[in-house]
Parts: sequence; structure tokens; C-alpha cells
Amino acid sequence: YGMPVVFYNDHYDLLLAQDSLFARKISPEATELRARLGMLYAAHDMDFQISAGFLSEPAQRYQEHGLLVVQDDENWIRFDLAYTGGTLTLIVGMIVGGQTTYPLFQSIGSGVVDDLRITREGDAWSFEYRGGGSGWVEAFTYDREMTVSQVGPLARALVQVAAPARRASAA
Repeated sequence: YGMPVVFYNDHYDLLLAQDSLFARKISPEATELRARLGMLYAAHDMDFQISAGFLSEPAQRYQEHGLLVVQDDENWIRFDLAYTGGTLTLIVGMIVGGQTTYPLFQSIGSGVVDDLRITREGDAWSFEYRGGGSGWVEAFTYDREMTVSQVGPLARALVQVAAPARRASAA
């Protein structure tokens, strides 16, 4: 497509001129580009559509990746693909007023999901996936009023142990 393989600070206007914003590899030195693109995803209670592509799928128990939408510490939604011990699972997890629910917990075959996408229009939410060159497939729709403060990628691997051997924090 004539697009650079690695994006640098001077590629901001080029990226915004595209029909879809999808930058897989941003140079570690491109701090200004990262900051400017990050501001696009600091969604302050507006309609949006965001997608994320993944180079591999979760392959070990409790690994997951997806998208996270946050109102505050007590209210958020996660849309993700997780390996739940023997199977891949599409998950929508919600925290509303500190209470957790999982309105979607659906097994899905390996190699089916390369990209995840969420769309918010008013109070209507849509969670979709695609893979293997196919079009977008709707996995979940939901109506929920939410004052969105942040949107972004989610990736984690949970390890169950009796007590952590170390603790660390990062700024």
C-alpha cells in the first residue's frame, strides 16, 4: 500500500489521512507520535470505533488480549479473547458499580480471530471479530449508558500462585 513498515514522529498526518487508523509498529523513539496518537484514544464520552490486530492468539491458560473501555475504577467493560484452559473464549466482562458480570463467555475455534473491534454509538455497543481473511462477525451487542474516559488495548497473563514472590510497579 506504500505505507511505511515502522512509523516515526513525522507520520502523524499520514496516519490520520487513512480511512482506518491501524499502526502495528511504532518506533520506540517516536515518543511524540505515541503521545499524539494516544490522545486520540483518550475518548471523552463520544461515539467511536476502535480495532486491534494481534500477531498471535493466546496459547497458555489465562492469557488474554483485547480492548478495554473505562469510565472509572468501578465501571468498565473488557472485550477480549482468552485461553481458558483447553479452549479459546470470546469474553465480555463488565464491572458496574464494582460488581462483575460476564454477559459473553463463548468458546471459539483456533485461527478464527485475528482482529477485535468495538463500536459505540450513544448507549449501543457492538463487539466484533474477524480472522482468516473473512469479514467482521458480530459476537455481542449491548445497550449501556457509560461516561467513557479511556479506551485502549488489554493484554495480560494471569498466574495463580499462593503468594507473589516479588512485587513491582511501573510508571
